[in-house]
Amino acid sequence: MSDSKHTGQIDTEELLKWIERQPELAEIRQQAELAKAKYIPIQTEQALRIVIDTNRNLTSNRSQWFSKFREIIWVPHHKLRGKAYATEQLDQSLGSAAKLMSLTTLWDFFTTLPIFWFGLKGSLGVLAGPSTAGLAFLLLWVSNVAGENAMNRSKGNAGKATISLVAFVVLSLAKTAFSGVGIDLLIGSQAIASRYAERLATEKLVQDKATIKTLEQGGPELKAVAAECTRLKQEMGQVNRNANEKQFISLFVQANGLNAQVAQDQGLNAAQLIKRYGSATRISGYCRQESVLRELNVEKNKKLREQVDRNSQLIKSKPPLAFLREQEPDIFKEHFIDTGSGKVEWVNGTEAVGEATDQFYKALLAGQFGLLGFALFFLVVALILMAVSSVLIYQLSLSRGVKASFTSGLTKYRDARLEHYRASFNDKISKET
Repeated sequence: MSDSKHTGQIDTEELLKWIERQPELAEIRQQAELAKAKYIPIQTEQALRIVIDTNRNLTSNRSQWFSKFREIIWVPHHKLRGKAYATEQLDQSLGSAAKLMSLTTLWDFFTTLPIFWFGLKGSLGVLAGPSTAGLAFLLLWVSNVAGENAMNRSKGNAGKATISLVAFVVLSLAKTAFSGVGIDLLIGSQAIASRYAERLATEKLVQDKATIKTLEQGGPELKAVAAECTRLKQEMGQVNRNANEKQFISLFVQANGLNAQVAQDQGLNAAQLIKRYGSATRISGYCRQESVLRELNVEKNKKLREQVDRNSQLIKSKPPLAFLREQEPDIFKEHFIDTGSGKVEWVNGTEAVGEATDQFYKALLAGQFGLLGFALFFLVVALILMAVSSVLIYQLSLSRGVKASFTSGLTKYRDARLEHYRASFNDKISKET
């Protein structure tokens, strides 16, 4: 509008054209187009012949609710600026930023859903679904609100905008960190379970081998006679047989027993020797006692050793989950549920999330990108979306147009001018009628 029209002499047609050109007045134009009017021809005054319906509730409550819900998920451009100022070019830029920000939070929403689902379904049962959707939606809403607040860097709001931008980035990073894990759980839960089963089986095998070694070392009795046997052998090694034959023979008998007894016991195993002498400590010679006690421990652990040897072979030839199910059923039931369809479910969803996270980042840090596959793609896309949207939000928040849109002084000036136009418009109508 020209400056000559700012003093009360309003060109009505030019004013209407100006309203049509302003993007921030789109809602007013929509209401004007949909507003219902009543024509009363018997009225003599023009202002009374056409009556506009004062009911401006253009949409149903249901439509309003859906519209508000949609704006939470897919942020409209006008939420990234204030109401004091707008141009078509500014709204186009804000539209791009709003779409990118919404796409970022929606991407994070869908990729983190499996995290909440696996983490909650074991403890919440049928409530896991609604709780999963609720938590993911809450994070999406908070992220979008933080992004919206980060745009207002008008005077006195720069600090709040910075904090909001930091909150948006931190939330996005947290969700992005689990985006690849979430996709991995969604499409590769069985593979994660299989790798976990392999680790559990290997750990159990190592534990059993350590148990065998500990048992073969024996208890206090075996350790005592083994120490005596070692001491006697050391002393024998220090004795000069030519000069001290009797001392050497004495040490030899203490260590190995009398030759006559050794000859009599020839061919007897440990159990038979115990039966003959009543106990290991009654057998002559500490080294013979140690040998008998060790043989007894080996016999006691023979079953476990055979199992370990058998499992050492089976673990290489059987699928890990099948191995656990058949050879270590207690461990299998502790961590997995057999669905009967060839697949398994996790007993503890938190354990599933933890194991998926551990496997994902171990493979990522080791450069084993082939193991990550589709999940790595989702992580990279999430990182790119987060970085670009954060930079775009920050750059646009510094623009003069966005700052002006949040300026309260400009809002007061605009409202005053609009009120002046309204009064002038009514005055012009009165004069024409």
